[in-house]
Amino acid sequence: MSFLSSYLLSIAGVVVLFVVIELILPNGKTSKFIRSVLGIFLIFVIVSPLGKIKNLDFSDILNNSSAEYQLDYNYLYKLHLQQAEVMQSDILKILEDNGIQNAEVLVNIKKDSLNLQIESIFVDLSQTVISKNQSHIINYTTLKDIISKYASIEENKVVINE
Repeated sequence: MSFLSSYLLSIAGVVVLFVVIELILPNGKTSKFIRSVLGIFLIFVIVSPLGKIKNLDFSDILNNSSAEYQLDYNYLYKLHLQQAEVMQSDILKILEDNGIQNAEVLVNIKKDSLNLQIESIFVDLSQTVISKNQSHIINYTTLKDIISKYASIEENKVVINE
């Protein structure tokens, strides 16, 4: 309790000092300026020991090296899902450009990763329609090559289902 009593005594002493200075000061523009300076000084006297009362260490606030950051993997996963959906639609467009329509594409991604990591790409051709100007033979190796180059993955991660 000695800290609190000394704190209150210092505030009371500063207030008494300010009252004495206030009585000595003449009226005018100079007294307004001096009152403002004394008021700011009183605020500093009141605020300065509050850190000791609350056991605050302001060096932690000023030092950024002590801050901890944590990644939100759920947010990253949602972003990766959006990227995978864009990739799925792009692969469907690639297939349509090669004369294959009504195909289904599924891009499987790895969860809890910083970067988008594709585990596999499934292409379902069971409901496909081949356009008239294309031949009726689908070259799976060429499709795997095109899709793997687009997605920047290995060919064995591209699975084509008939």
